[in-house]
Amino acid sequence: MDFIIILLYIFLGILLGIIIGLTPGLHPNTVAIILLSFSFLDPFLTCILIISTAITHTFLDFIPSIFLGAPSSGTSLSVLPGHKMMMKGRGYEALMLTVVGGIISLIFVLLFIPITILLLNNLYCMIKANVYLILLGVAGYMFLRDRNPWGVIVFILSGTLGYLSLNNNLVGVMILLPILTGLFGSSMIIYSLIRGGASIPEQENSVEYVGRNEYLMGGLVGSISGILVGILPGIGAAQATFLSHEALKDRSERKFMIAMGGVNTTVAVLSILALWVIGTPRSGVASVIGQLMNLTLNDVLIFIGIIMFVSGLSGFITLIIGKNFIRTLRKINYNYINLFIIFLLLIITFLFTNLFGLLLLGLSTLIGLVCIFSGTRRTYLMGCLIVPTILFFI
Repeated sequence: MDFIIILLYIFLGILLGIIIGLTPGLHPNTVAIILLSFSFLDPFLTCILIISTAITHTFLDFIPSIFLGAPSSGTSLSVLPGHKMMMKGRGYEALMLTVVGGIISLIFVLLFIPITILLLNNLYCMIKANVYLILLGVAGYMFLRDRNPWGVIVFILSGTLGYLSLNNNLVGVMILLPILTGLFGSSMIIYSLIRGGASIPEQENSVEYVGRNEYLMGGLVGSISGILVGILPGIGAAQATFLSHEALKDRSERKFMIAMGGVNTTVAVLSILALWVIGTPRSGVASVIGQLMNLTLNDVLIFIGIIMFVSGLSGFITLIIGKNFIRTLRKINYNYINLFIIFLLLIITFLFTNLFGLLLLGLSTLIGLVCIFSGTRRTYLMGCLIVPTILFFI
C-alpha cells in the first residue's frame, strides 16, 4: 500500500483528534462508529484513521479538562488537580506533565509488551470471576480511609445514577457523556459561577523542576493502571485513573497528572493488544476495529509504529495549542467562558443523548454539587462506574 496514502490518513486522524479533543463532550468512539458505516473505505486505512484520532485525542483532551473543567470519560478525575494547578498559574505545567506522562507510559508499555501479552492471555480468565471482589475492595478502602459519611452518600447517589442509567437503552453508547459531564464538569463550572468573581490568573509558561524519579513513578503507575483496563473486564479508563490516584500515596498533584496522562495513552495501546490477544475489545474504538478486520501480528506491529509516531507529534502539538489556548482565555471574561461551556455542553448532550441525556446531566450535576459543597473527595463520584460494574459481575 502506498506510504503517502497511509501518511495522509494518519494526518487526517491527527486533525480529527485535535478537533474532538478540543471540543468538550466529543469522543473518538463517536468518530469510530460513524466511520464504521462508511463501507466504501478501505478497512485497514480506516483503522489507521481511527487509531490516529484516538491517540491524538488522549493528549489534546487534557486542554479543556484543565482549562475549562470539561471532562471526558478518561480525564474526569484530572479536572480537580489540573484545574487547581491552572488557578495557581500552573496550567501549562499541568498540561506538560500529562504529555510527558503519556510518552513515558507508552515507552513502559512497549518495553514490557511480552509480559503484557502474557498477563492479558493468562490472567484474564482467572480474574474475570473476581472483578466484583476487587472493586468492592477499592470501595471499602475508600470508606475506611476517610470515614466520611458524606463520602458514602455521594458514592451511593452517583452509583445509583450510574446503575439506573447504564441499564437504560434510551441513550446507547453515549450514556457516559451526560453522567461524567455533570458529575465532574458542569457541577464545578456552576460552583465557580455561584462563587462569582472567577478569573484566570496569569499563567506561567515555565515548569518547576520535576525529578527523574517523579516522572518515572508517575509514568509507571499510569502504565500499570492502564494495563488493568486490558486485564479486568468492566474496568474503564476513568476507573483505572481512580486506581492511579489511590496508588499515589503522597497525593502529589504533579505526579498524579503524569500518571493520568499515562493511563489514557496506555489504555489506547492496550485496547489494541487485548483485541488481538484475547479477542475482546476493551474500548469502543477497539470494538470498531475488530468489526473492520481480523488483526494479525503484522497489523499490530504496524499499528504500534503508528501509535509511537502519532504520540510524539500529538504531544508536541498539544503543548503548542495549549500555550495559545491560555493566551486566548486570558483575553475573555472567565464567567462568560463558563456560561459558554455550559451552553455548549447542553447542546452536545441534547444532540447525542436527547432529552433523557439532559435529565441525566441535571441529576449528575446536582450530585456533583452535593460533593463539592460537602467538601467530599470527588473520587467518590466514581461510584457511577464502580457500582454498576460490581452489580453486573455479581
